[in-house]
Amino acid sequence: AAQAMPTDPPDIGAICQYLGLGPKDLPGAVCMPCFPGSGEKGHRRRGPYGGFLGKQYDPLFTLCNPTFSREPKVKYYDPVMAVGEPVPPTAEALADMTVERLDRRRSLMSQIDSEFARTQESAAIDTMSEAQRRAFLLLTSGRTRDAFDLNLEPASIREAYGRHLPGASLLIARRLVESGVPFVSVHQEIFDHYGHSYDMHSNNFSMLRNLNLPLLDQVIPALLQDLDSRGLLDSTLVVVMGEMGRTPKVNASAGRDHWPQCGFSLLFGGGVKQGLVYGSTDSIGAYPDSHPVSPADFVATIYQLMGIDPHMTVPDRSGRPIFIAHGGEPVHEIIT
Repeated sequence: AAQAMPTDPPDIGAICQYLGLGPKDLPGAVCMPCFPGSGEKGHRRRGPYGGFLGKQYDPLFTLCNPTFSREPKVKYYDPVMAVGEPVPPTAEALADMTVERLDRRRSLMSQIDSEFARTQESAAIDTMSEAQRRAFLLLTSGRTRDAFDLNLEPASIREAYGRHLPGASLLIARRLVESGVPFVSVHQEIFDHYGHSYDMHSNNFSMLRNLNLPLLDQVIPALLQDLDSRGLLDSTLVVVMGEMGRTPKVNASAGRDHWPQCGFSLLFGGGVKQGLVYGSTDSIGAYPDSHPVSPADFVATIYQLMGIDPHMTVPDRSGRPIFIAHGGEPVHEIIT
């Protein structure tokens, strides 16, 4: 996969942070359970970054160190469920650091900044200062700590989501949304040879039957029911999707390969019509047959549902205005 680059366009979470959405003592965007590619020798895949807007608009990336109950029989295509919980990168510091110590460190950092500013461009200083400000806010925010503390949840809720990394990630996502974080993303990470993801180039049917589909059947209803019981579903858009479809024809390894020509997404809650199927494909799911939706239109629809003007522009690194939805238009037919 392509490496994330500083010239990439910003993602939706970065735009939320750019607009200053959400409480000031919480991140505007969170990505769990880690940055995409973290489990693959740290290769940073493109996606959830500030891009040309700057690193200060990157989401808060959590950390995770999952355990596995067994070794896979074959690399990648005999996935083993990851067990663990995502934690904020400040967790270790919080364990033994008081607010007073943090204040002393902030004072020292301010002195260093003053010296550094004499020899560096002010734009770089502004970027670093904003990142430092956010880091100190997160370190001292009780709401951030509480949102990641699953010990505050009853055992019945923990069991409903599942005591594994995907379940813990989605439960924390609900807690973050409840606290006011405007954008949370959770993805399936590949952890080296354990290979748990939906990238099924081999052993597709066994992976779906034994792990991937049962996992979705557990965590998605748990999240939706939990949000609904708390009165949050109508104001929260839940999107379930991959970055592409899969080949309609099965390959020689009983797998399905990448297929960007056609795919599907599931949308729940926040302003979306219930029980609606929008669009159709040909008989084998290879190409759109009616009402095709481009990636730009899909992104524009999400912005519209979030109350963000999809026709808004942001400046790239040379100051040119760039449309945040890349010229897409909202799909009004699915919006209530």
